[in-house]
Order: sequence, then structure tokens, then C-alpha cells
Amino acid sequence: MARAHWTGLCAAVIMLAMGCGGGGGNGGPPPVIDSFTATPTTSLGGQPVTLAWTMARYTESLRYSLAPAVGPLEAGQVTVTPAATTTYTLTATDDGGSDRKSVTVTVTGRTLALRVNGMVYDPVRGRLVVAVSAADAAHADSLAFIDPQAGVLEQSLALDDEPRALAMAGDASCLYVGLDALHAVQKVDLATRTAGYRFALGTSTGDLALRAQSIAVLPGLPDSVAIATGYGTFASSPEAGVTVYDGGVARPVRATWPTMDLLTFGDRADLLYGFDSQTPGFQAFHLAVDASGASVTLAQGTPITQFGMTMAYSGGNLFFSNGDVLRAADLAWIGSYPVGNFASMCSDAASQRVYFASSFGDVTSFGQTAYNPSQPPLIFSCPVTFLGVVTCGDQLALSFPGGLALIPVDALK
Repeated sequence: MARAHWTGLCAAVIMLAMGCGGGGGNGGPPPVIDSFTATPTTSLGGQPVTLAWTMARYTESLRYSLAPAVGPLEAGQVTVTPAATTTYTLTATDDGGSDRKSVTVTVTGRTLALRVNGMVYDPVRGRLVVAVSAADAAHADSLAFIDPQAGVLEQSLALDDEPRALAMAGDASCLYVGLDALHAVQKVDLATRTAGYRFALGTSTGDLALRAQSIAVLPGLPDSVAIATGYGTFASSPEAGVTVYDGGVARPVRATWPTMDLLTFGDRADLLYGFDSQTPGFQAFHLAVDASGASVTLAQGTPITQFGMTMAYSGGNLFFSNGDVLRAADLAWIGSYPVGNFASMCSDAASQRVYFASSFGDVTSFGQTAYNPSQPPLIFSCPVTFLGVVTCGDQLALSFPGGLALIPVDALK
């Protein structure tokens, strides 16, 4: 009896293993799913994911079903857009029975369909402010005010032109917005979300209108800004220098040499930092700022060799989106993060960390003083091209072509 019992039990186990969720009909052996995969397996919410499968055995009566259902299935693959982490189960059935396999797609954060030109975080009101491209279908030429915790676009402020360069006052009372086609800068009240005064940036000697390439608000002086101007996409005219404006009125002394397209202040309103990421010089600068305007007091060559970067000041250092770090006091090169040459960057003074987002979809984070680490700590990877990154309290805002992702920092660790 014991021998018969074990023989029967083994036969039952074998039948269950072969059936894999069904089978044993009168039409022959059941189908066998050879593979069932998701590409990618990690995604931003609402991004396309390809589910693909191959069969080890195929018959004319073979049919497929997918749970959760996504509509008609084409032979071999289907595209899904999960909004949350989802386990997909494929079932293949024919007259001989059925087989099933499952795959899980992990979705991190929330996404919004926005074409982003730039973004800043308002820490006083806990809102992300986004400059929306003229190419956006629903919110063209506007500022979008977003609750990063809820992932909700609360309000859109229409502007008269496409916004691009952004700079927020240190007290978050106002925002300055570069309007490219109007060759002007607009002030926006962040408390009331209303547009204030607008001022023109003038023209070059060749009668080419200038545009704001970089804007920096003077610390403690929310009505005063330094603006690096140029025409087209380059700072290459005699007037393409740095001008300080008070209430939209230019101070008389303009720093017209040398070329610089990146500006940032540290803790002092009388010292402005500049950088040239548009010519092979790759120089860094100190500019003295006083009642008359701005003038270069130090020009320093650097080993940086990447065009079109971003720059941020934090903790006495200047951080660049290619990973290089300069000491702000003397503009000396002091280290580098291994992030490659195609990354956007933001620094977070509260956490003392620097975040880099690459065009290959990788996000890395380092301590602000952890220069030259042996390996970058990869904290997130997704097959999209990241264009920008901003910290929003406990969230990271990541822009990519056609969209904006909001990801909890804790989910990336």
C-alpha cells in the first residue's frame, strides 16, 4: 500500500509540473511557453513597455490571453503602459491544454506629459515650477505649478512667449523667466502666481536681438538680477556679456569680456561666479558686483572640456554637470565624479548630496565632498534620455523628452 501511495503521489506531482497551470486534454500535449519577458523591467509610470514571448511548441489552435487584459494580442509581443508596478501573466491555450508564465514590471514614481524647458523648486510653497515648451500640446508657452508629492499640475500661467532660462530669488518670493523670441526677461510673483514687469535685453551691434542664456538673482536682493546674454544659442557678440538689472533697469557697467554663459551666486551679492561652456577656453570667472554693474576680477583656466553644461554653487564649491568640481574661492579644480560628459545635475544643500541624471537614463548620487569615488552609486536606471534633474524635498524631478517624472528619493536608494 505504501509503495502504491508514493507511486500515485509522484505521478500527480509530475502531471502538475507538466501542466503548468492547465493541460491534460484530449488534443495532445499542452503548449509550452519558452520565454516571457518585459523590456524594460523598470519603468517610469506611463512609459511604454514591450512584453514579448516565444513558444517551444506551436499549434494552429493556439491562443493567448494576458492578465491584466490589454486588448488584442499580436503574435509574439504587445506594448503596455503600466501606471504602477504590475505583474503580467501570459496564458497560452490550445486543444491539448495550457501553459502560463509571469513577469513583473516595476514602476517608480509618477509622470506628467509635459515638454520641459527648465524647472526650479519653490521650497517655501513646496511646488515645482516648470518652464513649458512652445511645442507642448496642452500648456505651451507657460509656467506650470506642480505639487510634487501628489504628482498634480495645479495651475498653468500663460506667458507671451516660450520660457527657457529660470532663476528664483533666495527667499522664493519671485522667479525670473527668459523669453527667447521676445528677447526679454519676465518677473513672476510666486506667492500670487502672476506675471510682473518685463524688460528687454537689447540688440547686438549687428542688430541681432539678445536672449538670456543664464540668470542669477542677487542674494538678499530679489529685485536685482545678473544676466548673461547672447544671440542665437551663443554668447558671441560684444554685447553678449553680463549685465546687472535692478527692477528691469540696467546698471551702466557691463562685463563684455570674456565669453560666459553660466552664472551663479554663492552667499554674497558682491561676488558672481561665471563659466564659459561654449568655447574651447572653458574658463571660470569671478565677477565683482557693485552699484555700477559687474566686472571680471579673476579668469581661471580649467581642465574641464565639456560644452553646454550646467553649474551650481553649494558649500563653497562649484559643481558641473559633467562631474567636475571647482573650489569657488580660487576656481581651482579639486575633484570629479565619474558621471561621463552627458549628464544634468543638481546639488541639494539640505542632504549635502549631488544628483546626476544622464542621457542614457541613469541617475547617480554622491556626497558633496566625496570626490573621485571608485565607482558611481547607481540608484536608478530607465531607458529614457534624462534632460534635467531638480530636488523637490523628498522627491526628484527628472525631465525627459515629452515628459516629467517625479520619483521619491527613498525609492532610489
